[in-house]
Amino acid sequence: MKIIVDEREASLYALLTQQPHNDKKPKIEKRVLPLGDILFTSDDESITHQVIERKSVADLLASVKDGRYAEQSYRLGNCFPNRHNILYLIEGSVRDHDKKLVFACMASLNYFKGFSITRTVSLAETAQYIEITADKIARELEKGTSVSAAPLPASATVSADTTVTPSDNVPNVEVQQATSTFDYCSVVKVAKKANITRDNIGQLMLMQIPGISSTISGEIMRPFATFAAFIDHLRAEPAYLDTIVLESSGKKRKLGSNIIAAIRDYLL
Repeated sequence: MKIIVDEREASLYALLTQQPHNDKKPKIEKRVLPLGDILFTSDDESITHQVIERKSVADLLASVKDGRYAEQSYRLGNCFPNRHNILYLIEGSVRDHDKKLVFACMASLNYFKGFSITRTVSLAETAQYIEITADKIARELEKGTSVSAAPLPASATVSADTTVTPSDNVPNVEVQQATSTFDYCSVVKVAKKANITRDNIGQLMLMQIPGISSTISGEIMRPFATFAAFIDHLRAEPAYLDTIVLESSGKKRKLGSNIIAAIRDYLL
C-alpha cells in the first residue's frame, strides 16, 4: 500500500512523515496530483484503492461561492467509476450560521453524487484518520477480505457526453441522465490551466485516454520534446507503441494491447 499526498498539502505531509517509517506501514510519497488530495494505491500504483478530497469547512464554503465545488465534484465523479471509493473528508468545526449550507453540501455529495463522506475536527486528526484507514485497508486486503466496490483503475477520463444539470434546491447538485448537457468547460477554472505547461501538456493529453495513468503517459512521452513530435513519430512508426517497456518495482512489462489500441483509436 502507498499513500500519495498532493504537493500542496505540505502541512498534512509533514504530520504524516514526522514519525520514523515502519516497513509494515504504507509508504508515503508527495507529488502533484491532478485529482484528489490523497490517494491510497497499490505499491506499483496500478490500482487506486481510494481517493480522498480534503476540505476544510472554510474551503468548502469558499468553493461553493467561486465554483470550484461544482468543478471538482464533476471531475472526480466523471473520472472515477466507483464513487463509493471517493471520499470527501470535511475538516473542522461548523459555525451555527454555516450549518445549513455545509450540511446541504454534504447531503448533495453523498446522496445525489454518491461520494463517501467523513468529518475530522483538525489537521492532526485528519493525519491520524489517513494513517489508520490506509493501514486498515492494507491489512484487510492482505487477508483477502472482499470489498463492496472494486478498486479504481490507475487512470480515468472525463467523458465528453456525460450529461448533468444543476439542481435549484441543493447547491450545485449534479444529476446524471439529465436532459441538458452541463459542459465541463463551463465549470473548469482558469487556475487549473495555470498548471499546464509546454513540458507536461503531452503527458496530460495522453492521460485523457481511458486506461492511461500518469506513469504510462510519462514513459510514452519521455523521448519526445513535444506532443506533436510524438504524434509525428507514431504516424511514421505505428509499431513504436509495441516497443515501449514500463518498469515498476524492478519488474518490466510492455504496454497492454488494450492501451495500444486505445491510443491508436483516439490519436490516429
